[in-house]
Amino acid sequence: IVTNMQPLYVLQNTSFIEFVHALNPYYKLPSDKFIKALIHQSYNYSTECLKNIFATEIKT
Repeated sequence: IVTNMQPLYVLQNTSFIEFVHALNPYYKLPSDKFIKALIHQSYNYSTECLKNIFATEIKT
């Protein structure tokens, strides 16, 4: 979803839910709130990593 830049509401799409269920009936799709939280966490982590890289590179 993220790598293909799909909108998060695809998680609530009946056809998508049925497709995932056909692939693995035991898999529980995460909520859009959970995915949004993961995206924010990843963004914050990446931002901090970049800040550290830039700070290190500027010093050397």
